[in-house]
Amino acid sequence: MVQVALARELRAAAESELLRLGQVIDAKALIREADEAFAALETLLGRNDWFFGNKEPGLFDAAVFAYTHLLLDEGLGQGWKDNTLSLTVSSREKLVSHRERLLDMYF
Repeated sequence: MVQVALARELRAAAESELLRLGQVIDAKALIREADEAFAALETLLGRNDWFFGNKEPGLFDAAVFAYTHLLLDEGLGQGWKDNTLSLTVSSREKLVSHRERLLDMYF
């Protein structure tokens, strides 16, 4: 219940922020830009386990995990009408592996 409430609150906050910038939201452009951002993150991660070649996860790893976990967690995404963003990040093998490493370490 808490996770569903948090997911709804996060979505409402994101929607509010987007609407503040303009009344028209181009969903396709938003997904395209998200995919470009995920591609850039994968490039930045490279062949390393952690961002910037660190030997252990840092603050940036935690920030990326916050997004990827919300999008990849099946329990959180059940109520979403559109899972395009989840599918977009799930196609990024390095980011999926990064999330899994953090889950294994801390959860």
